[in-house]
Amino acid sequence: GYMTLAIKEIIKKAKTKGIKKLKANSFDKNIGSKKALLSNSFKIKRKLKNDKFIKSLSSAWYERIL
Repeated sequence: GYMTLAIKEIIKKAKTKGIKKLKANSFDKNIGSKKALLSNSFKIKRKLKNDKFIKSLSSAWYERIL
């Protein structure tokens, strides 16, 4: 979808700027964001239960080494 393509373009731009690592956060209930990050080779780095800002939601941190 559009977000998958947008993430792909961000990765390209980051590489041209010499950025070595990208990080992202997504709530577990946001399946679309999760799929877009995973399809762009992001890996789940850490899962968080009960996000400190929104207590009822769990989230995960994703990371991609460029």
